[in-house]
Formats: sequence, C-alpha cells, structure tokens
Amino acid sequence: MRHMAVKGLFLVLPALLARPARTQQTAQVTTTKAFPAKAVRVVPASQLVFGSIGIASRSVAAREQLELALDRYENAQYADAIEYSRRAIAKDPQCALAYALWSYAARSSGSAPEAIEKAMTLSGKSAADERLLVTFMVGTQKGDALPAISAMNDLVNKHPKDKHVLYLAGEWLFFQEDYVRGRELMERSLKIDPNFPPALNTLGYAYVESLDPEPERGIGLLQRYADVLPADPNPQDSLGEVLRMTGDDAGSLARYAAALGISPTFLPHNTDAATLIRSWANIPWPAKNTIRR
Repeated sequence: MRHMAVKGLFLVLPALLARPARTQQTAQVTTTKAFPAKAVRVVPASQLVFGSIGIASRSVAAREQLELALDRYENAQYADAIEYSRRAIAKDPQCALAYALWSYAARSSGSAPEAIEKAMTLSGKSAADERLLVTFMVGTQKGDALPAISAMNDLVNKHPKDKHVLYLAGEWLFFQEDYVRGRELMERSLKIDPNFPPALNTLGYAYVESLDPEPERGIGLLQRYADVLPADPNPQDSLGEVLRMTGDDAGSLARYAAALGISPTFLPHNTDAATLIRSWANIPWPAKNTIRR
C-alpha cells in the first residue's frame, strides 16, 4: 500500500532542500564584528528521538511513545501513529512534536486542527530540532511554504545521516511529484540503512510513477521490502499495486492474495481485487504457489 498522497503545497521553492550548507558559513566569514560565542545546550540522550532529534520533553516515556508514533507513520499505519502520539501527549502534555505528529498522521483521513494549533502554541518552548520538525509538519498543512521547506532543509543539513529526517523530506517531495529530489533523499536513507522499510516501499512507487520510470528497479525495491517484512501484508499489497500499474494483472492478483494470506482481515489497496481474491476461485493455483515469502 502506498503512503497517502497529500499535496499541501506547490513546489515553488524545490531548490531549498538542496541548498548548500556553505550559505550560512559565508555569512559568518563576512561578519566584521566578533561576538562572544553562545553557550550551546547539550541535549541529554534521554531527550533524543531515535538518538538524534532533540526534544524539550524530559519524559523518557513520552519520547518512547513519539518514536513508536513516528515509526508507525513511516510505515503507513496512520491510526496507530495518532494513537501513539496521543499517548506521548498523555505522558507530557507540553510536547509540541507529539501534537504536530498527530496532525501530520491525521491527514490520511482528514485533519486535526486542534492538534495543529496546540503544536504551534507550544513550539516556542520546544528544542531547536523539535521546532524545525514542528514547523515543517504544520507548515506543509497550512500552505506556509517558505518556513516549512526551510525548516526541513535545515534539518537535512543538520542531520545528513539521520534516515528518518531524510525519509520525511523525501516522502514529502514524492507527494509533490518531485520524484528526482524525493528519490535522491530516500536513496540516501537507504545508504544508511539498506533495509529501511519505509524508504524501500515509497521508492518502489517513485521508480514506477516518475516521468522516467524504472519499473524493474521499483519492483526490485518492493521485493526487498517484502523480504525484510515477511510477516507484514503491506509489502505484498504494495507489490500487487505496482504490478497492476505495470500491466502484470496475474502477478498483481497473486500478491494481493498473498497479503490476505498473511492477514485475512487486511484491506488491500485495490478493494475490488480483495473481493475477488477472497473467493480464491479466480486465482490460478500456480500463481499462489510461486509467491515469494
């Protein structure tokens, strides 16, 4: 299943995500007056989401729930992402990122204006990384292009080795149909973790849907996704959808069948195919037996 296709902004400023870091360095070189260095607050490890993104909350439990929420969002489990975001809020009602992530995941079925407003209200008291991520998540929903893209650009430059930051930026560009930049960032996340499921999934679609499609490469990435998560129906569903796009109807139906074989209650992306497959009478047995698990 592909991630939700949400277009919040037109790509009027796509180059911002590729802005070189030397911009700020040049400004520092040309400064004529020396100022005393500001003390840099070191964020304790207990306040680093996935060991990298600093948040203001001192609640370890809130941070753990945030990590679960972000993981579920990346893997297209949006209801779970919302639930874990709310649990993080229960542990720390002042956590701006928890509200922002709640609103970001809620786009799959509507919107959460109360979460957006709360995230904006609390962002002034959040940590630097947290404030950037909140600005991005909220800004992309409100159509506030410049601050949102600039915030994510700053995060990418600050955390060039963080697969989660790279993925979030690449995923958003993918939804804006900027496939080239989106693929670039998600490929970088795979260099850090070659088995990173969200990047394997979304990249599979990106290589099929782009203006210069590479269907074999896309299907190969989705097969890796299925190999990494053999007990999860979603990779099989993604393969079913992409094979359908490329005209392999028999292979597509077999993959949808495999998804239902893993989880009979799973709702495939193609609900018509799901109805058909549940009868099993229409699926040739050889196709069933050749599915890779």
